[in-house]
Amino acid sequence: MGFLLLQLIVLSKHPLWSWLNWKPIRFLGVLSYSMYLYHAWGLAAGRMFSSLPLVGQVLAGVLFTILLATGSYYIVELPFQKLRDYWEPTFCGKRTPRKTIKWTQPLQQPLQHFSGSKEM
Repeated sequence: MGFLLLQLIVLSKHPLWSWLNWKPIRFLGVLSYSMYLYHAWGLAAGRMFSSLPLVGQVLAGVLFTILLATGSYYIVELPFQKLRDYWEPTFCGKRTPRKTIKWTQPLQQPLQHFSGSKEM
């Protein structure tokens, strides 16, 4: 395994592997977990096109999978990543705000659950 990783690192600049740095391929890498989650639904949607040959059904399924994964990424993953960046743990283990998120309305009272205080 280590030898394979070493080869990948050494050969990463080779023109044969340069396609892995294309923006669409890198975006599929970002979507890979969402694609794993939604591939069954996407492929099932592709099978609904029974008039197409099997290759067409699979391609339609892959397209549906990419669409579902893209929607999930922008609707679910990115907002939670922003919250994670906002409430990143500090060295002491307490969760404190690191970045400022612009809310539509300011919070009236600090959230007791995240403030670390045990007062109510």
